[in-house]
Amino acid sequence: MKRLLPFLFALLFLLPGCNPTPKTPEELVAPAMEAYGWFVTGGLHYQAEEVWVEGGSSPWHQVDDSRFPDYQSFYRYLTGIFPQEMVDGTLLAGGNYRELDGKLYTRGNIREKNRFIGGADYALVSETDSRREIMATAYFVKGAQEYLFVQEKVDGKWLFTQFPYFY
Repeated sequence: MKRLLPFLFALLFLLPGCNPTPKTPEELVAPAMEAYGWFVTGGLHYQAEEVWVEGGSSPWHQVDDSRFPDYQSFYRYLTGIFPQEMVDGTLLAGGNYRELDGKLYTRGNIREKNRFIGGADYALVSETDSRREIMATAYFVKGAQEYLFVQEKVDGKWLFTQFPYFY
């Protein structure tokens, strides 16, 4: 039995999910860039049908994204990436998303991405058990600029506490 234990232990590392592959700095930042972008650039995909709310000055559109069947799933996703204070005080403060009849809706009026960015490179600058610093070098038509992203472990979740969105 003692000879079998090392074999079983080694086998655990071969099973999917038991030995997760470390993420690249770009993979760490990508979900947050996408989510932050829903508020400043592209927004979530939505249905064309307009819904008018009494007293409203613009129509609402139901979000067409299977990840977010309702507002609460959208909110949970955001607070799994950013601190609640940032979600409530910055992202959702613009009022571009709301719940209607148990579904997630958006106004859909968000600007386009910055066409002057040619891409970005990401590098992990430092990492501890509770904090990561990721440097992004964004390439613009007229040069490059660096941005520091900070991800901290808060209540067991890795959240971006410093997020300089540049698209």
